Amino acid sequence: MRSSTKIYQGYFGMFSKNKSDKLESFLGARTVFEGELLGKGNLRIDGSIQGRVKADCVVLSKTGVIKGEVKAAEIIVGGKVEGSL
Repeated sequence: MRSSTKIYQGYFGMFSKNKSDKLESFLGARTVFEGELLGKGNLRIDGSIQGRVKADCVVLSKTGVIKGEVKAAEIIVGGKVEGSL
């Protein structure tokens, strides 16, 4: 875990109070993604990812699963992460 990354556990709505409400990217609950997912801005994950995720802000909902590495300035974890933050 990098010292500059803010990690919040539990699901707090769409985004934390410090981020805008604008949603740039979304991975739906019935979606499974394998590989590297790179994006700018806010990324909400309701589905499953196996691989690497990089965005400015990653919001993992209670249905979301990430198996791999997550890199972001802010990470909100409501689901399950098996890997490094």
